[in-house]
Amino acid sequence: MSDFLYKTIAGERPQGKPNVFFSCHPDDFARFFEQYASKILKIQNCAVWYESEPGAEYDPEDLELRLSQMQLFVIPVTTKLLTTPNRAMDVEFPFAMEKHIPVLPLMTEQGLDDVYSRRFGDLQYLDPNNTDETRRSFDEVLSSYIRATLVSSELAAKVRAAFDAYIFLSYRKKDRKMAQELMRLIHKNPVCRDIAIWYDEFLTPGEDFNRAIEEMLEKSDLFALAVTPNLVNEVNYIMTTEYPAALAQKKPVLPVEMAETDRAALEEHYECLPPVVPGEDGEAFRSALLEKLKAIAVTANDADPGHNYLIGLAYLDGIDVEVNAERALDLITGAAEAGVTEAMSQLVTMYETGKGVARDYRKGIEWREKHVEVLQEAYEKDSTEQNAESLLSELRLLGEAQFDVRDLEAARKTFNEMSYLAEDLVYGGNDRFLRDLSVSYYKRGETAQAENDLLRAEHEYKKALDISEKIVAESGTVLSRRELANCYIRLGEIAWHEDFSKGKDFYEKALRIYENLFQESAAMEELNNMSACYDRLGSVALLNEGLPAAESFYKKALAIREQLAEETGTVLSRRTLSVSYMLLGYIAEKGGDLSGAEEFFKRAFSIREQLVEETGTVQARHDIAATLNHLGNIAKESGNLSAAEDRYRQSLAVSEKLAEESKAIEAYRDMSASYESLGDMARENADLQEAYRCYERCRSAKSELVYYTGTDDARREEADIDLKLGSVELSSGRLSSARSHYEHCLFRREKLAKETGTVESYRDLAQVCIGLGTVYHMENTFDSPLLAARSKELFERAVSLGENSEDSILRERARLAKSFLDK
Repeated sequence: MSDFLYKTIAGERPQGKPNVFFSCHPDDFARFFEQYASKILKIQNCAVWYESEPGAEYDPEDLELRLSQMQLFVIPVTTKLLTTPNRAMDVEFPFAMEKHIPVLPLMTEQGLDDVYSRRFGDLQYLDPNNTDETRRSFDEVLSSYIRATLVSSELAAKVRAAFDAYIFLSYRKKDRKMAQELMRLIHKNPVCRDIAIWYDEFLTPGEDFNRAIEEMLEKSDLFALAVTPNLVNEVNYIMTTEYPAALAQKKPVLPVEMAETDRAALEEHYECLPPVVPGEDGEAFRSALLEKLKAIAVTANDADPGHNYLIGLAYLDGIDVEVNAERALDLITGAAEAGVTEAMSQLVTMYETGKGVARDYRKGIEWREKHVEVLQEAYEKDSTEQNAESLLSELRLLGEAQFDVRDLEAARKTFNEMSYLAEDLVYGGNDRFLRDLSVSYYKRGETAQAENDLLRAEHEYKKALDISEKIVAESGTVLSRRELANCYIRLGEIAWHEDFSKGKDFYEKALRIYENLFQESAAMEELNNMSACYDRLGSVALLNEGLPAAESFYKKALAIREQLAEETGTVLSRRTLSVSYMLLGYIAEKGGDLSGAEEFFKRAFSIREQLVEETGTVQARHDIAATLNHLGNIAKESGNLSAAEDRYRQSLAVSEKLAEESKAIEAYRDMSASYESLGDMARENADLQEAYRCYERCRSAKSELVYYTGTDDARREEADIDLKLGSVELSSGRLSSARSHYEHCLFRREKLAKETGTVESYRDLAQVCIGLGTVYHMENTFDSPLLAARSKELFERAVSLGENSEDSILRERARLAKSFLDK
């Protein structure tokens, strides 16, 4: 039978330390355990437990007992974890959720969000690859999470000092479950609430263990013995060491029979044993227990909120008592309602992580709001810098929590409060709070951008930019310059669609910052940031300056990524290199260089094929499917239709299997592209039946995209396929079916035009009006006035949409509609 092993600082024993369980897919253990266990141990003095043989068999009852002792589950998220059977997802994660033990997912791969949400629900993960410096860094968030979730040794010492007395619980390891039941029996008595119980969970007898036993016996006021047949059926540690030590120290002994045991054998092996109390006889047990404890059990501190908070922590984390989440919540909530700020923070942690309660982010936010109110009152009474720092920090955390649950109105108000406080401090002459002011403006901009209020977002980002430039001029720290670069990038995102030169200017300024940082540190992170800037500049140039300018930027990104891939060989560096090859392939294709495009796409394919073999991730398999589709397009444009069809079908095989296994959004996107291309080819070959079949499959995939994403692009693309289905049916003479598809398309395009108001949406609307008008015109075989009126109405609508438009495509569609009317 396999067992658990542990990792601690300097190999210390785990006694008295918080327990973290590292849960993962067996194939992921070697990749991630040392990396993340080391990070956790640098943050907190704890024990990180793991399976001695990942994937080995465990006795279910023993496994459950082991897992129940954990205060935190850490799970590295990978494709294999999410898409293949494994104990981590099938047993351990559900157990943690059921028992309200916090789970910390660490997102180790890109492109898993949709699959992740279907397995983990709304449980938020930490992203080690977060590069937004205005969001707290991964290490900072991890540290905050670990410190909030696990009790520090200093706080644990305060908790232990709050107990009235200690009971030493002696039991055989085989009877662990019965020992835990005995603990619950003891604490069912209200007078025993503040009495701790020491027991030797997870320890193995040895020299250090013996010393721990002696120390705890000296500290304890009662020796409780869990009596079972295992006490007498063989020589054991209790018989030879623990019980004799209790007699030697003259400790009161309370033997409690948890399973029927031979009394004669007990008397033979345990000299001077007091009368055994039946555990199942509640009244007899209670009387014997209270008789033993009457001199030590006190209730003098029961009305003290601070004391009750500490005892609540004990029951929450199992610090020398059994875990009792209900009692913990009651005690900690009472302390929080009495104004104990530490209790408020603990409730935030509990509701955000699901520690001891059902996870509820909004309840966590409610307690953050109450904590902010207390901090605001404290600041109003005493406006010290320390109180200001505490309030600003909590306002930021509250706003980010509101933003994460997409309560954007509340987040905006919170970040406004943060700004007002920081403005008062800065404009009052205290430049120490300049960064808080800059971050508050940035957060306001981020919120406005999420609300699609781009003018306000731009205004806020510019205010953040002005302060960031001042901070950089004065201090020039790496952090301040990265935050400045973030401001430039955000402003570039907003500006370049409307003002090419401004967007380009912002991206170039961000690029210069990363270039300077790289010259100073030679950090790979800065090279990554530089290559991302070149990609952004390439995208801007592609739409405004043409292919040569875009190609120049993409080649600069390529040069960096080739260096990174050669020097590091990481999955991420090779994947981003393949992205550069794809972008340059796209440029070559648009420029008519089909052989050059094919060469770039093949280089990308070679890398991505290796990544699929090495990782098998959703992202890698999506990349392969997308690349095959591009290679199919090149073959089609080159006139090699059989090769084109072969590549489309290869892509389809990959994406269909991926969709079946993972339900990933990317899989449906790739499927829809392959089916649409195959449908187009069939239609060009006049195989209308096959074209219709492919378009139908394409529409099904696009409907999945609409369901999972709800984006305007997804809805527009779904409408596009309805248009193609209508066109095929029109060509086949099936007017009723064609009308049905066109009507669906009209409904969606009317909605999109109303919601977005873009030129593109009106172009699309005019196009479907012409198609549907044509169907009604052809159906007017018997000169039906109703059909004729409907046809005329649709053509007139298409004319009105584009007759006076400045857009040439829309005007052309209006002229086409007018020509139908004239006929």
